[in-house]
Amino acid sequence: MQSIIDLLRTALSILLWLSLSTLASASQPLSPELEEAELQQLLQQSLKLQQETIGLLDDIYLTESSILFPQTNLLVVILSQDYGATLLLEQLELSLNGEQVAVHRYSERDMERLMRRGVQTIYTTLIPPGAYSIGARLHGTGFAGGPSITSDLQFHKGSRPLFVEIVISGSQMVLKQWD
Repeated sequence: MQSIIDLLRTALSILLWLSLSTLASASQPLSPELEEAELQQLLQQSLKLQQETIGLLDDIYLTESSILFPQTNLLVVILSQDYGATLLLEQLELSLNGEQVAVHRYSERDMERLMRRGVQTIYTTLIPPGAYSIGARLHGTGFAGGPSITSDLQFHKGSRPLFVEIVISGSQMVLKQWD
């Protein structure tokens, strides 16, 4: 796929070069046979080629982005904290299908933002449709029963972007799925 994109870029670069060289040749001294109308026609053709080339480059960029980063495969995990949560976070570990994919250590500034009802993006990735398991483990103080709490969520990723929210409420953690 990458070689096709490179080939298209090369072809468009050649088209742009040809249109610019046509314009440059039109600015050279004219022979007496060349009339003003022919010059205008040549300049219009050159400008049309340039505009088509720019349009094709835009199309290639959009196509490349949609192939490399399809929005239908998007998974975003965010963290929020309800007002009145009694936890002081030190670290969050996130796993997808049992494999650790993200670790975040919380600073005092991070905690202040979360306490003011801030939302933090923890993890963004592209995954194909299918069944998945996501797990979160929070380390800190204020947990009932130990220095950390865990929560898991089983979900099926369809053909639309998916958002998973880790909500800290009181001394509990809940994972919610948004479609």
